[in-house]
Amino acid sequence: MVEYGNWVYRDENMKRAMLVLGLMFSFCLSFTQAQQIYIAGSDDNDAVYWHNGRRIVLPKTGSRASASAIAVSGSNIYITGIDGGDDSFDAVYWLNGRRIVLPQTGVRTWASGIIVTP
Repeated sequence: MVEYGNWVYRDENMKRAMLVLGLMFSFCLSFTQAQQIYIAGSDDNDAVYWHNGRRIVLPKTGSRASASAIAVSGSNIYITGIDGGDDSFDAVYWLNGRRIVLPQTGVRTWASGIIVTP
């Protein structure tokens, strides 16, 4: 199923999986029961996700953003990542495309995973 990288997480039903491609870049691949495929990542300076191959750009307030993980629960899409510039960035998540900043104490904070429980 995967030609490059290493599986670092896979549930027993193959409904979600995370693939890490080296030390500097990762993306999360999620499968839903309806066989929909979601992939979170970045494209140039934008945080994006792909739904069944369709590219969707997430809103940002800084000059760059990146998405690092994705989870789907029902009709809700949760994506974690960063939004900011060269000197500082915020740990954020997007819920159905709406950007939400996570609490932080530093100027460079990163959110790299997400789990949604029933």
